Amino acid sequence: MIKKILLLLAVLQGFGAAAQCASAPGLSWVSRTASSIGVVTPSNSPFHQIEYGPLGFVPGSGTLSPWFAGSSFTVSGLSGSTGYDFYVRDSCSNGSKSPWSSYFGYATTCSLPNGNPAPASIPWVENFDQIHFTPRSSATVPGGYMCGWDASPTVGYAWVSAAPFQPNNLSGPSSDHSGRSKYLFADRFGFGGTGNSSAIIRSPQINLAGATVPVVEFWYHMFGLQIDSLLVEASAVGSNVWVRLGSIPRNNAVFPQRTSPWQQQVYPLTMFVNQTVFIRFNAKSSATFPVQARVALDDIRVGQANGCIPPSGLSFSGVQASAANANLVIGSSQNHQLSYGAPGVGAGGGTIKRFSGISTSISGLNPNTTYEAWVRDSCGPTSFSAWVGPVQFTTSCLATSAPWSEGFDGATWAIPS
Repeated sequence: MIKKILLLLAVLQGFGAAAQCASAPGLSWVSRTASSIGVVTPSNSPFHQIEYGPLGFVPGSGTLSPWFAGSSFTVSGLSGSTGYDFYVRDSCSNGSKSPWSSYFGYATTCSLPNGNPAPASIPWVENFDQIHFTPRSSATVPGGYMCGWDASPTVGYAWVSAAPFQPNNLSGPSSDHSGRSKYLFADRFGFGGTGNSSAIIRSPQINLAGATVPVVEFWYHMFGLQIDSLLVEASAVGSNVWVRLGSIPRNNAVFPQRTSPWQQQVYPLTMFVNQTVFIRFNAKSSATFPVQARVALDDIRVGQANGCIPPSGLSFSGVQASAANANLVIGSSQNHQLSYGAPGVGAGGGTIKRFSGISTSISGLNPNTTYEAWVRDSCGPTSFSAWVGPVQFTTSCLATSAPWSEGFDGATWAIPS
């Protein structure tokens, strides 16, 4: 009798397990505007629920739709030129709920019904995992970009969506930063035509309203012997002036191999407060037909700064024998600290000068001497950004009084080998 009871319980448990709501079969998008995305599910379950949020959001932290019958649902109140992740689950007739599906990435359009642009609002995120970024399938078949993104050129050395269709063990990352599948990278496709060593891609319009200290932050990977640098610039919409936010040179110590960790960079956009901007990325190679120059980008975010953000674009002008001018792009604060001294002295070593604004002059330098400089923002008595640098500059020689002559016979003159 006991065996029969146990057998009956096992059978009932089996029926219960079989009756559990199966995973939702998925989603596809059927319509989209600058402020809405319509999705449809092929599920036969009577009710469904959507969770949605910015690209890459953590499930459970997004916005839940009400349970709905039928196969379609439209999410409204979205930002233009912006990607979103969607998850779906079912509710079955026995009252059970299915597990959440995997993510599905879709984007709103970049234009209003009247044809005018529909700028994205902040915080704005792009991880390139939405369906509107499509990888190349061959050297002659270009991939696709989400609306609003503008690549130049689109052939030769150009920006495309990963994963790459052609393997390359000598350049590029081994995977994307977020653990998904797609990222953006610059690479050479085909060997015909004219070579080029610069690949530019520009973001959609992004409205910075609402941020007192706006920033752009992104993750990058730069493994490849033919990579020169990654230049990042911003411009107000309607202007033809591009402001250099920073330039990241290739660093073999940071990226010695494809599996090297991705690195993050944050640049201030404080000169564009309450404006609508474009961000552009310029991958530069040391070769005109590069095959080892896969500069990669992932997980871009534009929005309010978190913490004290460092300044960028430290440079020196008007360098003389004993003086020079330091210039920068402001980060979180109008107040800064400049550290300078002999090469190798390090950030915070040598001489420290405090100043406000976007430039300052330094004096008392030695002629014909190389200096190394760092800078950071001061956001309060105990709040500082990270140091940015080093940047080197060399003072000029002192003028020599006449009469003067040179016979080129001194020990410092050497015959080239």
